[in-house]
Amino acid sequence: MFHRGRAASLVILLLLQVLLISVESDSINYDFASEGNDIQRIELQPDPNSIRGVSPIEMGNAKIAFREPGANTVIGSLSTTGWDYTTVLSPEFAEIREDLHLVALESGVDPWEARLALDALSDVKVRTMIPPTGFLLQGASDSLSSASSVEGVIASTQVSIGLVVDEPLRTFVDTAPPNEEVRILITGWRDIDGIPQSSWELQGHQHSITSVDADEIRPWGDGRVEATVTAEAIPILAHNPAVAWISFPPQWEIHNDRSKTHMRISDAANHFITDLNGSGVKVAVADSGIDQDHGDMNGRISHVESLTWGDSSTEDRHSGHGTHVACTVLGDGSRGGYAGVAPQADLYFQAMEDDSTGQFSGASVDYMLRTAYNDDVQIHTNSWGSQGDHGRYTTSAADVDSRTSQYDQFWSYDGFTVLYSAGNDGSTGLTPPATAKNSIAVANHHNRGGSAPDTIAQSSSKGPTDDDRIKPDLAAPGTWVRSCLSQDAQDTGGNSWKSTWYIEYSGTSMASPNAAGAAALVYEYLTEVAGRPSPQGALIKALLVLGAEDMGSRDIPNNNEGWGRINLANSLIPGSDTGVFVDDRTTLRSGGSATYEFNLTRSGSPLKVVLAWSDYQGSSSSNSQLRNDLNLEVTAPDGTTSYLGNAFQSGRSAPGGSADNKNNLEVVLVDSAVAGVWQVRISDVYHGGGRADQPFALAVRGVNVNDLRSDPIVILPDVTYSSEVPQVGEQIEINVPIMNQGSGTAVDLVVDAGIQRVGTAGTDLGRQTIGLGPGQTRIVSWMWTPQSEGDVTLQIIIDPDGAIEEADEDNNIANIPLVISAPGIRLDTTVLAQSVSSANQVSTTWDLRLKNTALLPTNATIEADNPIRDHDAQSFDWFRSFNRTAIPLQGSESTDVSFTLVHSSSPEPGTYRIPLTGVDEDNSLTFPLDLQLIVPVLPDVQTQTTSSQISLHPVENTSFEIILTNRGNGPQGYDLRIDAPQSWHMGFDDLGSTIGASGGSSGTMAIDESLTVRMTAVPPYSMITAGTLLQATVTVTSQVDPDESWTLDLPMVVAPFDRLDARLDTQVGVLAKDASIPLQYTITNTGNREVTITPDAEDRPSGWSISNNLESFTLGVGEEEIYGVGLIGNGYATSGLFNLLFRTGDGYEVSVPVQLSVEEDISGSITFSSILLADGTLGSDTMEVGPVSSGQPGFILEWLVTNDGSTPWTGTYSLDIPSGWSSSCIDPGALGAGVSDYLTCEVIMPGNVTAGSISAIGAIVSAEEMELLDIVSIRVASVESVEITTLTEVEPMTVGSTTSLEFEIMNDGNVAIQHRVVFTSDDGWDIVILDDPTIDLNPGSSQRIDVEVTPTSRGSSAIRVQVLGPEDVMIGSTEVNVYSERSSTESTEGGYGVAILGIGFILIGVLVGAVMVLLRKDRPVTQPVVAKSRVGFSGTLPPPPTDPKPAVTLPKVSCWACSLPIEAEIRRACPDCGARYHALGGCEHADIATCRRCGAESIRFMEEGHAL
Repeated sequence: MFHRGRAASLVILLLLQVLLISVESDSINYDFASEGNDIQRIELQPDPNSIRGVSPIEMGNAKIAFREPGANTVIGSLSTTGWDYTTVLSPEFAEIREDLHLVALESGVDPWEARLALDALSDVKVRTMIPPTGFLLQGASDSLSSASSVEGVIASTQVSIGLVVDEPLRTFVDTAPPNEEVRILITGWRDIDGIPQSSWELQGHQHSITSVDADEIRPWGDGRVEATVTAEAIPILAHNPAVAWISFPPQWEIHNDRSKTHMRISDAANHFITDLNGSGVKVAVADSGIDQDHGDMNGRISHVESLTWGDSSTEDRHSGHGTHVACTVLGDGSRGGYAGVAPQADLYFQAMEDDSTGQFSGASVDYMLRTAYNDDVQIHTNSWGSQGDHGRYTTSAADVDSRTSQYDQFWSYDGFTVLYSAGNDGSTGLTPPATAKNSIAVANHHNRGGSAPDTIAQSSSKGPTDDDRIKPDLAAPGTWVRSCLSQDAQDTGGNSWKSTWYIEYSGTSMASPNAAGAAALVYEYLTEVAGRPSPQGALIKALLVLGAEDMGSRDIPNNNEGWGRINLANSLIPGSDTGVFVDDRTTLRSGGSATYEFNLTRSGSPLKVVLAWSDYQGSSSSNSQLRNDLNLEVTAPDGTTSYLGNAFQSGRSAPGGSADNKNNLEVVLVDSAVAGVWQVRISDVYHGGGRADQPFALAVRGVNVNDLRSDPIVILPDVTYSSEVPQVGEQIEINVPIMNQGSGTAVDLVVDAGIQRVGTAGTDLGRQTIGLGPGQTRIVSWMWTPQSEGDVTLQIIIDPDGAIEEADEDNNIANIPLVISAPGIRLDTTVLAQSVSSANQVSTTWDLRLKNTALLPTNATIEADNPIRDHDAQSFDWFRSFNRTAIPLQGSESTDVSFTLVHSSSPEPGTYRIPLTGVDEDNSLTFPLDLQLIVPVLPDVQTQTTSSQISLHPVENTSFEIILTNRGNGPQGYDLRIDAPQSWHMGFDDLGSTIGASGGSSGTMAIDESLTVRMTAVPPYSMITAGTLLQATVTVTSQVDPDESWTLDLPMVVAPFDRLDARLDTQVGVLAKDASIPLQYTITNTGNREVTITPDAEDRPSGWSISNNLESFTLGVGEEEIYGVGLIGNGYATSGLFNLLFRTGDGYEVSVPVQLSVEEDISGSITFSSILLADGTLGSDTMEVGPVSSGQPGFILEWLVTNDGSTPWTGTYSLDIPSGWSSSCIDPGALGAGVSDYLTCEVIMPGNVTAGSISAIGAIVSAEEMELLDIVSIRVASVESVEITTLTEVEPMTVGSTTSLEFEIMNDGNVAIQHRVVFTSDDGWDIVILDDPTIDLNPGSSQRIDVEVTPTSRGSSAIRVQVLGPEDVMIGSTEVNVYSERSSTESTEGGYGVAILGIGFILIGVLVGAVMVLLRKDRPVTQPVVAKSRVGFSGTLPPPPTDPKPAVTLPKVSCWACSLPIEAEIRRACPDCGARYHALGGCEHADIATCRRCGAESIRFMEEGHAL
């Protein structure tokens, strides 16, 4: 009868470090054991009904929430009063993005209906909601303007391109040179499923994010590219309609407290002995790499891929971080027993570490999550985050929300849970993507030491997010984790513990995989035990929050732990008196609600309700990220007391308050809920996301929720016996309390009792029948007389026949061990295990009780053997003593004995067993008792400075160091903090989460290991006087026992520092070469001590000297001195930098450079050199060569141009010639100081220039303010020339017939002529002149002559007309070809004559050219200027001067009237062309009437003065 009843359910023993630390007082009882204070064990009995489904009792309507109309973006806000910039944008980013528009809705308008109406507009797309009531639209500009007419839209505006460019990138562009290159990430617009798109069509044109002028561009997942562009290209790119966001590429970093070489933890083995071990769950880990051959994951690695651009390796070659994280989730411990949380789960691994650099990179978060989900992954964990962007909602965070919100649509997808470590930047904030709404952001709490588990690691990143959301979500153990060591890892030096297969690491990197393992077990429990397939990720999150426990004082939710530390016992199996109800199969639409009811039948116990939903992704352009706002409201049975989600005070819900419009996880926790029906209402009060349906997850935990069955149990701690030590033959009374913890009454409840002994049939104690109401307890008693000594079991069976339906049928059997004594003694103690609490403790004492178990007196003794250390069985001969050892005892008498163990100070950590033996001397019986001395890791440090006094630089950073030595008894770590003197900042170089942090961690240090702690002091802005004494304090706190701390005072002194500020107070203009200038300087001592200053003026341009003595002077701190220096030019002084140095005695110097600009000495001259005529005549005077012929080929003039100043100049050269003349010149171009070169010009005068006239030709050279002019005169030669024209149209003639011809002779020369005209025929034809053959013509006049021609022969002929001068000199001629129709003898003499004449002209031209070349070769080449090519000119010229002339200060200007330099102080200038002339009387031509250069009247000339 003792084995009847229902069989016990499957027993689960979850050994989760601190994930399962405690349950509430109403949870089921469990056994707690300790192994070196490292591992906590919880035994749970799973119940398929412990988590039950629930559905709404009513689906109704909800009122749209009131929101102040507006749209708040990252650059400004739109309200009913218009647009207001909250960020100052540079002009580049203030430009309007033509395809974007921002609208705001009136309060109370349904945002979903408005979104549909806006999306329905032609060529308009709603891109994202911009809370509180706005939407960002994209489309054609004319279509966007129509958005204002949509019902409910109350305000609208255009937006600047700055809206799509991240603020750090905008700052870079505003400050960088335009051509500086930068690596950027370009993100396209997301589609309805939240996946970024690389291109978008607008008004029939396809735009693409790859349309960028970049040196390098590569894809970064769907809809993203990385590109290297110039800074000036970014504003242009921001105009691209396909671009939604431009930012720096995220830089990922591992989330560990210290660098890879310092990641450590102690033993965190997790043991699993039942089927709840993660089997059937696939977990994705994105991390550095994976050692696939380690062995702890054999057969369970389903997929491994590299996400690193250009690196296909997935090995874990640096710190082994990824292997360690993966094993923390699911390693099975086969290499040595250090198993993960879910040791039978499958692994999907994504490698992100570049083997060559050790840096994290990879694909987009969207790609990571999407590929993992598509491979049937349920849990995705990540122990890394951005190096910056603390608290911000980045595109990577939006990726998390887009994937999870899509995959939690349970009607199409299977749910997806994503976890991120919060980061290790303390109060600096969480690192994205942990800022995502739908992810589980995990903080790091201690799991060892006196304050564990209710202490958050100091470095664990704190919330909230930038939009004030509650983050992190939960805390999990993350310090001192021992897990797999990658066999490929090469950067693991410095660890205090490492074996072949395992290593110790720590940080929030370890918290996230611990939480991921817990999430995997929740998923397994829901699907395999509770029978709920494909749970939403939101439900996993809600259940973890449901079971979370507040850490320390009641203050959840908070920015350190979020909703508390994970407790799976509370989440999954809270106890037989408590029920958990969930729903993740209901959706809400805008303005909808769902109502649930829960019946609590007993007052005074907690009621906790958690609502979670995977919200639609937000936007980096928005200041607030919640898109679909659901409200949670829980109403008490009185119908009037309501609790709103997240309206907490002192860690519990308070009535009233305001609805939460920021978070997508809301909690109500009522500490002491009254009995009755509680109503839970969920309302969709503002639905602005891109999908109509919003699924959610609800989890409720409370006492007796919806269960009216009885549940009687044995209260095990209260079972008592009439005899403290039952003995053989002694009758004892057994009293067993039975309590009904159910909500219903147990009528006629049968309770059966019996004694079981191994190897025997046992003893039946009989049955008793009782009745128990809800919550009632009754004592049931039995009498029994033991017949033999030894261990027996008292078994109590409630309802052995199964006659009563109970809420829990698996808690009816209680087995209670009992020891039956015979004569002898019993040695006992209330505390078996004692701990050494201090490194200085040298002894430990136990209080023992020695009892005579017999009824007769006896004599007893007690003894102790050497202590034995458990882990290595080593024995220690420590001194042991009792306060007494021989003890007489009466029957059943007890007495107290004191035992003291004297041990060494700081013994090695471990558990030491001290065997004690109590001896019944009269009966020769012994009783063993093992005491335990637990020696934890005891902290003790030695600190020492490397300098007796640290010298601090008052301006620059100062590095200094101390040496920290672990003098404790085992490997351990210490937290350090440095308190700097007032106004100074001091921080650790490499111990903190960031460089320069004032707090840090040593990492685990071996016994007697020394660590050099390097620190940097940053001085204040104000100058500190040299010699000032300061003191900093370094506080060292034990990580093992935070109550233990040590301080080290660091004496410091401010070092002397010389610094001067010097400025020039004198304005220096353009100086003469012989100028004398006084320079005044102001010198200020900005150092921290008095200094003596010596000036030094050696660094100055040539030609300048110092006119006064440079004397030293003394300046106190902050004092200034006016100092004067005189400079004198020697007449040849040059421009350059004058650098006056002020130098202190220690060699510090400051310079005040000033540019001395000497007035430019632009000076030159031009002199006529040569004239070359066509006949080869060469002369140096244009008048002496005689008259010059007009017409082709002209003549050549050459001038020598000289730079006679000290400044090089480039001239502009021109020739002033009479109208109608033509010229072409080869000019010298640029001339150096003292250099000469030629200006050579070919001139052609027209043939009608009056013979004998004199024409002026001016050569002009201009350079800046200098103008040079040289005028030469040309006497025009007489030229007799005629032009003969045939006026009659010549037709064929007839032999013997007369034909009349008329000719015109025009004088086209430049002199009057009186000559005769001669007509001849080559064939002797008869020619009769009808007019006077003598012509008398002035230049330009003409005369006609008629002739009659009679052919004498047939054929062609020619009539020659010649004008002959004296002595028959040919003046001009022409030929007329004629033809006769009659045959006659033809003559060819005329043809030969013309040919001979042509050949003669050609020979003359060749001869003239040759003469010119020969003459040119004879002239020497001028140095150093390279000779220029001259065409048609040769001759011998004097070489230009080779020695520079002495420098002059003024340019020489020549008079345009006389061509001579103007030396007088007064001169006249033409206001129209700038030509200069002598003053009246200055030269013989000074009284000219008009300007010879431009013809302006001289009465308009201006008089000007110039210095000589």
